[in-house]
Amino acid sequence: MNPNPCLKRIALFSYLLAAAMGISSWGGVFLASTYAKETPSWAAQGMGQDIVNLILVIPLLVVSAIFSARGRKLFLLLLAGIFIYSLYSFLLYAFCVHFNRLFFAYCSGLGFSFYGLLLLTAELPPDKVKSWFDPAAPTLVPSVYFILLTSVFYLLWLVEDLPAVLSGAPPKSLAESGLFTNPVHILDLSIVLPAMFIASIQLWRKHPFGYLLFPAMMVFSIVMGAAIVGMMLAMNHLGVGGSPGPAGFFGLVILLSVGILGYFLKTMKPSH
Repeated sequence: MNPNPCLKRIALFSYLLAAAMGISSWGGVFLASTYAKETPSWAAQGMGQDIVNLILVIPLLVVSAIFSARGRKLFLLLLAGIFIYSLYSFLLYAFCVHFNRLFFAYCSGLGFSFYGLLLLTAELPPDKVKSWFDPAAPTLVPSVYFILLTSVFYLLWLVEDLPAVLSGAPPKSLAESGLFTNPVHILDLSIVLPAMFIASIQLWRKHPFGYLLFPAMMVFSIVMGAAIVGMMLAMNHLGVGGSPGPAGFFGLVILLSVGILGYFLKTMKPSH
């Protein structure tokens, strides 16, 4: 793929997003006022994610943008997943953190994530993306793995939410976060987990849409998994919950997901 003006615009949105994320995450880690109004658990989770953003997500975003601007197919798919992660994360920052000095950074990050993803998806029609892959490449293993991973998260959230709905009592996690409802569960149950399931089925059937959505959602799940590990470790470090055990489990899942994604991306045709 030859570089074009649209790819340069996508890269520009990526750099702007990296700046907004850098400001908001730096503020979350180093400005005590950022999470001063949050519960200890919610503040620790925010700080844990901010640290992961600074050491992992921002560098990955910038590197992906640099190579995407040069037309590198692999990095365009990586960038799609990072945009989804950023959109998801800034929705939480913007709507579920008390108003603070980073308000405009949250708004900017949300906007750059949304419009960057919009530009990128316009540049990546599914038929075009499917043509990047070997038609004979196996899709069963990645699809089944992602279905299993999706099912695990459905089970985790339903185990907490279903008894609460039946009893009429709010889940314990709401008291820990100090929120009226759980925005993570809402986004996951209504949008993210269905998207992961759809990506799995579409890829299994070798439908063009699966070749675009599967790697994007896999990258999202890997980066979000790293953020979850950061949250758990921060909570444990600050003595407000969290455990190294579950963090280690999520770490193993991340490694397995990276392996499955790498297995799938190896089926891409060489760039010319």
